[in-house]
Amino acid sequence: MSGVTIMIHGHPGTWRRLRAAGRRRYRDPASVADRARVVGAARGRWAAPVAAPTPITVQVVAIYPRPRARPGWADRAAWTTGAQLPRPCTPDADNAAKCVLDALQGIAYDDDRQVTDLVVSQRCAARGEDPHTLVIVSW
Repeated sequence: MSGVTIMIHGHPGTWRRLRAAGRRRYRDPASVADRARVVGAARGRWAAPVAAPTPITVQVVAIYPRPRARPGWADRAAWTTGAQLPRPCTPDADNAAKCVLDALQGIAYDDDRQVTDLVVSQRCAARGEDPHTLVIVSW
């Protein structure tokens, strides 16, 4: 089994819904910028996309900035240790994965329907850790 790990620095990207203005539909500029960051981090990591029908496993770990004060959903004992915490907040985990999967299509694999296993985690950063997204693609 082969694999590639990608680190995307900065706030985790999110693929937002299309917006409508009159009869025109457009993609939110922040979504386009998030996708471009993923493409930039992934470009050059593959000689060619993994050809279909090879099954692909993708793991996405989105690390968001740590809140300044302990949120109500955070366990008090876990918060005081300064470790990473699960983040049950918006944006939804599937939107973080959608941004990564769509951006990697054509770079890491021919088509995102090749992804047979997908694991997505959203976490708050540990004390002193910067926000980032870790993507592990295996085949």
